[in-house]
Amino acid sequence: MLKMTQASENLTTNQAAIENNFFPEEDFKKLLEEYEADTQKLTLGSVVKGVIVGISDSKGIAIDIGAKSIGYIQDSEFKIDGDINEGDVVDVFLEKLEDKRGELVISRENARRLNNWNSLKQALEDKTIVEGTILGRVKGGYAVDYNGITTFLPGSQVDTMLLSDDSFLIGKLEKLMVLKIDEIRGNIVVSRRAILEGQREEERAKVLSSIKIGDALDGMVKNITDYGAFIDFGSFDGLLHLTDISWCRVRHPSEVLTVGQDIKVQVIKYDEKSKRVSLGMKQLQENPWESIEKRYPVGSTVKGKVTNIANYGAFVEIENGIEGLVHVSEMSWFKNNLSPNKMLEVNQEIEVMILEINPQNHRISLGIKQCSKNPWQAFSDSFVVGDITEGIVKNSTEFGLFVGFDSGVDGLVYLSDVTSGDNPAEKVKEFKKDEKIQVVVLGSNFEKERISLGIKQLENKDFKKELSDIKIGKDISGFIVNIKKDFLELELDVGLKAIVKKSDISSNKKEQRTDNFTVGDKVEGRIIQFNKVTGKILLSIKEIEDASKKSYVYSENAPSGATLGSILGDVLQESRSRIEKEDAKSAKEKDK
Repeated sequence: MLKMTQASENLTTNQAAIENNFFPEEDFKKLLEEYEADTQKLTLGSVVKGVIVGISDSKGIAIDIGAKSIGYIQDSEFKIDGDINEGDVVDVFLEKLEDKRGELVISRENARRLNNWNSLKQALEDKTIVEGTILGRVKGGYAVDYNGITTFLPGSQVDTMLLSDDSFLIGKLEKLMVLKIDEIRGNIVVSRRAILEGQREEERAKVLSSIKIGDALDGMVKNITDYGAFIDFGSFDGLLHLTDISWCRVRHPSEVLTVGQDIKVQVIKYDEKSKRVSLGMKQLQENPWESIEKRYPVGSTVKGKVTNIANYGAFVEIENGIEGLVHVSEMSWFKNNLSPNKMLEVNQEIEVMILEINPQNHRISLGIKQCSKNPWQAFSDSFVVGDITEGIVKNSTEFGLFVGFDSGVDGLVYLSDVTSGDNPAEKVKEFKKDEKIQVVVLGSNFEKERISLGIKQLENKDFKKELSDIKIGKDISGFIVNIKKDFLELELDVGLKAIVKKSDISSNKKEQRTDNFTVGDKVEGRIIQFNKVTGKILLSIKEIEDASKKSYVYSENAPSGATLGSILGDVLQESRSRIEKEDAKSAKEKDK
């Protein structure tokens, strides 16, 4: 055949040479005689060798098999062959040497089919393995393609056990055993199960003889039941029970596993008599509750799904099987009295913050409101003491007026800050609910969710200027409005409150007593702290005394032989005189 091919190639080449006057006629005759001498035996209904001598869009592929004429085959029969070229040797099926028109009738597809059919017959005789692609389900089993020949795979021959999900087989190339061939009907029956059984019987004994509890194995999910899943290891199967799938709660194996999925499991039990292998998947995983604090640090945010809602809060799943509780008080910065059912829905996806974790009791406390900025903190970040803003009157009480803002927070105007007049309680009644009013920010504390506001400060045209004069180290006076065991509360002329701690009343510890003062006393102190956000002002009386005492001791006017007690008395008298002068000056300015 090799000679025939070479001769055909030489003949084709030399014919072209003759046409172009490149080849002597004597040599061509010699080549033709050599080609005819090597022509193969042509038997109808058999597969013969042919040489591609031409490729034409109109006639198709020209094949020379050594007959009297050239045969033509449509190029569609060569699609499986891929690229073809002149000179290629191919198998063709000889149907007729001459038809009615005297033309050679040959087929590439029939040759391929006959060759494949013969290989299947040989596989049946020799009990050898073939490979075929499972095309899809048919009645009673599956259709399998073997090089263009459709064979039948019965459902009972698919596997060693009934499959609940066989979708992973479709389109897959599988090793098969030929069981039966019916040449009259053209039917071929194959088996996948025979291959599996043969392989497993050989490997099963070998693998199980060396298996030990604690071994980690790679397998594939073969079947899923309500109580677990069967895992295929090629040579044997093992059972993965529902309770050994995950450390977290799993209601059904299908929540975690799918048929055909590759997984790693551990041998947790092996019965040598029954050859049954019990498997565990969670044993290869870290207990999630042991590392829960590392994965979800307190203060971090995570997305979760609402799984259950109760009167006291909602349970949120932050990962498979890990749930935490959002208490109703942690749902909103404002709506703490609302029912959780009105704020959330089951299966709703939300963002939560990790507030507290108790790994021992498998409990996690979550918060929703913490995922948005604290509106009281936002207010403190936006306003300082002295800023003027607008709000809506919410309601009035016996101790003041509540004013709301667009962010949802409320502030309080105490009665003492409503008006500089004599009857603030009556003044409060003049404000109507939902009325928009201007207020002055006197301080805010987002941690305590408190905002202090003032209205009377708007009456003072010099409020801003007087406020700017409040600086640390400056001396300022005010009237005592409240006396506690540990401090004095003063109202400054500017309209702000200030505190004098007991320890700042006097340098003499015996004199550090608040009961030495009465409400209405005017006291002068030195500013030692002023927080422009919270509005907290701390004064110290003793610092003025210490400074005056020190100045008096080193003064040239100090009398000789003066005692410390007499010096302190003079300092206090000097302070009182200064306050009286300031009061007189203020009275004259008011009269003007």
